[in-house]
Amino acid sequence: MGDVAGLLAAMTFEEKVAVALGDFEAVAHLGIPPLRYCDGPNGIRGPDNVTAWPASLALAAAFDEDLATAYGAAVASEARDTGSNVLLGPAVDIARVPLGGRLPEAMGEDPYLAGRLAAAEVRAIQGRHVIAMCSFFDAGLDRHPLADEDRRPALASSPEHVALATRIAADGMVMLHHRDRLLPLDAGHLRSVAVIGTARDDAQWVMAGSPCVRVFGDRRVTPLDGITARAGAGVRVGFAQGSFGDAALPTVPTGVLTPPGGEGTGLLGEYWNAETPDGEPALTLVNPAVDIPTAPEGLTAPVWSARWTGTITPTVDGPHRFTVLAAGIVRLELDGRLVAAGEREFGQVFDGPPLPVEGTIDLRAGGAVAIRLDYSSATAWPVIEPGVGGGNVRLGWQPPDDRIQEAARLAAESDVAVVFVSTAVGEGMDRASLALPGDQDRLIAAVAAANPGTVVVLNTGGPVLMPWLDQVAAVLQVWLPGQQFGEALAAVLFGDADPGGRLPVTFPATSDQGPITGPERWPGVGGDARYDEGVLVGYRWYDEHGQEPLFCFGHGLSYGEYRYGQPRLDTDEATGAVTVSVQVTNVGGRAGAEVVQLYVAAPPAAGQPLRQLKGFSKVHLDPGASQEVTLRLDRDDLAAFDEASGAWVVHPGRYQLLVGRSSRDLRGRAAFEVSDGRPVVP
Repeated sequence: MGDVAGLLAAMTFEEKVAVALGDFEAVAHLGIPPLRYCDGPNGIRGPDNVTAWPASLALAAAFDEDLATAYGAAVASEARDTGSNVLLGPAVDIARVPLGGRLPEAMGEDPYLAGRLAAAEVRAIQGRHVIAMCSFFDAGLDRHPLADEDRRPALASSPEHVALATRIAADGMVMLHHRDRLLPLDAGHLRSVAVIGTARDDAQWVMAGSPCVRVFGDRRVTPLDGITARAGAGVRVGFAQGSFGDAALPTVPTGVLTPPGGEGTGLLGEYWNAETPDGEPALTLVNPAVDIPTAPEGLTAPVWSARWTGTITPTVDGPHRFTVLAAGIVRLELDGRLVAAGEREFGQVFDGPPLPVEGTIDLRAGGAVAIRLDYSSATAWPVIEPGVGGGNVRLGWQPPDDRIQEAARLAAESDVAVVFVSTAVGEGMDRASLALPGDQDRLIAAVAAANPGTVVVLNTGGPVLMPWLDQVAAVLQVWLPGQQFGEALAAVLFGDADPGGRLPVTFPATSDQGPITGPERWPGVGGDARYDEGVLVGYRWYDEHGQEPLFCFGHGLSYGEYRYGQPRLDTDEATGAVTVSVQVTNVGGRAGAEVVQLYVAAPPAAGQPLRQLKGFSKVHLDPGASQEVTLRLDRDDLAAFDEASGAWVVHPGRYQLLVGRSSRDLRGRAAFEVSDGRPVVP
């Protein structure tokens, strides 16, 4: 009785309920093994003997089903080696909001791209006898600890997996902007490189939360180390911090804090056994600094709140950055002005990057300024692991310093400057703005002014605004590249690998572009959010409303240059499928990877977006080489869902096919008619 139908027929109702609740002892007599779950959309969370893979959004950017298959097989083998037989992944949510904290956990804004890649990954996972549980369709299943700990291998990862992680990271890197042929760098003629920003252990390797995979120093390659190793002994590689990036800043010291009344040091802390700081506090004391590792003794409620008040006296003039690292709701005011506000389910979780709330305010030296920090643990998760959930609150700051000036000086005396900027992203948070956090825009502008040969590396989980774009020579979007960050990036910078990625999400030019036109659509009003843009998500909205994004869906530059021939159509009489063939030639002087993309414009009666991705193929071409790329459209690819009938319908009329390098860079067109449900090619 090994088949699923037979097992279900043999189970009683009570046994089925037991399995749904995670009780597998009740069905052991049927030979059903216990299910052991592990988080896995971006690799195996928990063990420290696994590969820290690039985020799923980087895999999506590679536009490569074979690569998704290879990843699925590798991550399934690591799941089995660490004692699990159910992988909670891949994540297949469609990216609706560019500010979403979990954006890099899934595969972008296009359902066709996400569906094809996720299907390839799932087939490979199941081929290794591991259950793939696509996120987020699981209704209340418990996660079980790993069993048989003594049977784990010393290292579930392998050299082959590390090499694959490097390839995924490189193939998912997107060259957004490039001028003056600065890249790839030529180590033979290069004398010096300035590496600036979050390029050491402070790089954003993985996202925080459930998809976080532990990244240990002995098994990761920092960007600085990767560039230094690849540049070789003949190239001087200098480093300047420039910015701390989107990180929790050092704790505000006791010496600049004074409680109300002007006596002593520190801030007055008032604590309540309630969600909001109202009425008489349950506890009052002076805290030397706001660095509270857990709820103070004397608080008895599971949800509590606090308020710290007093004054802060800066020692220098200028813009001061503040961060609040906490799980819950925070609001920081200085001199009656709002500096930072937000909420987090986690402050820092699962060895992932910290997720601070941050802001900047100009202050004058020597003048005492009123400070008030309110906190509530109301939205924090309950404690499920040490350090998770409410209770840890830390107020940090960065007074004005000369880090940006030092970075600009290093850039001025170097042949090339590579600037790393980052955003912290993860579960339990959404970004408040598309702008780069903190002083990172100022850093890029200062470095670019000092050296026109500036390369910006966007170590972010999604789109950001780029006010400095015209000032820099190149921009590389590297997402969250995992443990092989430095090696993969160096390969792309020095031309050992082509930047093989294409954008799986649209990059807006301004914060008011896209379908999120007001709070009623996102984040919602009164707990309700309207999804009334329908299927017009991502590039579909931009096309429908004539908006010009900063970088469109599917965009990505290569070290090769490509010429497209005229698309040719053919039909399969037996199945009604249409094949589209196009000749692609690399007319550039370097080898490269091209992603041929096929978009379909349905007749108006179908009520579909102006065009939709319905096919893609990645080809690698040497200089002068040509290849015929063939893409197939099945009947299902032409169908649109009809809400009235509840069925998928292929509408009659004229279908336009558009072939090109992105959703906006279209190189060839063809068309056919559908009559009686079958395509007719002229």
